[in-house]
Amino acid sequence: MIPDKNYIPDQLEELQEAVVRLKSENLRLEKLAEQADAANKAKSDFLAMISHEIRTPMNGVIGLTELMLGMEQDSKQKKYTGLILTSARNLLTLINSLLDFSKIEADMMELDITEFNLRKLVEELMTLYNVATLRKDVQVFSEIDPDVPAFFIGDSYRIRQIFVNLLGNAIKFTDVGSVVLKVIYTQHSDDDIKLLRFEVRDSGPGIPPDKLDRLFKPFTQVDASSTRRYGGTGLGLSICQKLVELMKGEIGVNSEKGTGSTFWFALPLKPGAGKSYDSQPVLDKEVEIPVVDEEGGILPANQEGDIAVRVKPERPVGLMKEYWKEPDRTASTFKNGWYLTGDRAYVDEDGYFWFVGRSDDVILTSGYRIGPFEVESALIEHPAVAESAVVSSPDDTRGEVVKAFVILAPGFKGSDDLVTELKDYVKKVTAPYKYPRKIEFVEALPKTISGKIRRIELRNNEWGR
Repeated sequence: MIPDKNYIPDQLEELQEAVVRLKSENLRLEKLAEQADAANKAKSDFLAMISHEIRTPMNGVIGLTELMLGMEQDSKQKKYTGLILTSARNLLTLINSLLDFSKIEADMMELDITEFNLRKLVEELMTLYNVATLRKDVQVFSEIDPDVPAFFIGDSYRIRQIFVNLLGNAIKFTDVGSVVLKVIYTQHSDDDIKLLRFEVRDSGPGIPPDKLDRLFKPFTQVDASSTRRYGGTGLGLSICQKLVELMKGEIGVNSEKGTGSTFWFALPLKPGAGKSYDSQPVLDKEVEIPVVDEEGGILPANQEGDIAVRVKPERPVGLMKEYWKEPDRTASTFKNGWYLTGDRAYVDEDGYFWFVGRSDDVILTSGYRIGPFEVESALIEHPAVAESAVVSSPDDTRGEVVKAFVILAPGFKGSDDLVTELKDYVKKVTAPYKYPRKIEFVEALPKTISGKIRRIELRNNEWGR
């Protein structure tokens, strides 16, 4: 069979027309992509600008509200003012997250590279979160590879921000068990750079494998119900990922439902020139630190008292001398040859200290000393209680009593019957005298940016300070 002599030219013409159409379509798609990128950048720029503009007046609202709390107000006015302050701080936290996210999206985020002490940073975080978890049956501790130097060059503020987010999430979703921060490093290809790997491991509920891909997406949560119970915007992990990538690192997670989670990130950091962590001065003499009673007598095992440091006949190196222009406070701190640290605790038979609370947190009522964290721990076990904070409150008869601020779990409503039920429940868990005589149901509790409850604010409001 002889092909038509026009067959090949016709095919070439059709092919040329197809190429022209494809080129035209590609140009159209490229133009649309450029428009989409421009629109996305404009949106990010606007979000960064408006977030910054909103943050300025919000700081003014917070400052003025704090001033209002220092003025004379009745209890209802103080309550409403406190709610304004709490709401403003929560809104500022959200604005800061949006600002960070929009800055990164708009390529406006700049790193502040300085020398910092990594070990000190980790220690500060452990101190912060050990206090924050006192009312939960959760232990927080760190494990740092002994070969890791103390000083590095990097953006310590952003590294801390990542730590705070990962540790905060781990503690928030872990009710019982432990949260561990591990720091290890391997040699990078450049001898001057160390590749540090940070891991935050928890014993929480874990994450189903089919939902792991949602973790680092902005404005998403693994479980919608967690937003209602724990709060959050779904931005934290997304910001962490962006910050890690900005520092030329990588981030990931290993988790299975029912076995806990391990969030990790790795950063290339150059060691600093500061003194070695181990070269800091240490005491060359033993220091006596027991638990003492009000008269300065050393208490036997399992009896609660004040943690003290012996200052006579010789004051230990580095111990404070006095409070600045506060002789009365100084006199109350030094008693019978002891310096009282302000911490309440007891020592067990093995010599371990068990922290009870700060002395100024301990509530003295009807001759009893009641630690607020013990009452909080009992309250949180009741199914109606999602969160609580316990402080002292003035009372005409007893001088001061225990008051609990309670956020109710979904499905529960505040009532006189529930108040009675909670009081009876705490009595059974603790002791007949260790219960909140006052209970106030609230929508939110004042917190720091790291999520720690500001009990001092609640206490000051109660006492009109």
